Amino acid sequence: TTANSRKLSNHIMSTGEYSIEAWVIPDNVDQGPNQNDPARIVSYSSGNDERNFTLGQYESNYSFLNRSDKSDINGLDELATPDAAEALQATLQHVVVTFSPLDGRKIYVNGMLVDVNDPDKGAVLKDWDNGFAFVLGNETTGATLTQWKGSIRFVAMHKRALSAEDIQKNFDVGVGARYLL
Repeated sequence: TTANSRKLSNHIMSTGEYSIEAWVIPDNVDQGPNQNDPARIVSYSSGNDERNFTLGQYESNYSFLNRSDKSDINGLDELATPDAAEALQATLQHVVVTFSPLDGRKIYVNGMLVDVNDPDKGAVLKDWDNGFAFVLGNETTGATLTQWKGSIRFVAMHKRALSAEDIQKNFDVGVGARYLL
């Protein structure tokens, strides 16, 4: 609900930074209409054209949209993994996107930083709408073009930009393992 999602906005806006961490299995590498309109894995938005953030997929790329003082209300300019890297695979993957005013946006896949230059580096979160909804696998509109197809094993929101060391540790631990103590 938007009321529950408001808590997320309040926490993130209080720190000015955040991370989205997910373990996902994309069904294929052909999803997402285009680069600026990815299939939505995790989104905090009101529909197709306004968002606070989105972690998405188009073809074999992960996409990160973030509303800031340097973006539009849809979170564009997008940050995405390079086409040649084919970072997104149809297999279990750990993907983490981070945002901080100092470092800008970053994308990590399976514990490794993807080398991408953030065009909005130095941005600050601005004009976030706390009336949006936090959604998984699509937009609030339920549009079929933006629906993400795959399995989500784990999603975590962090009110800080995780360090590379934190991300590597979380990747090394894995997801879904059971331990007897």
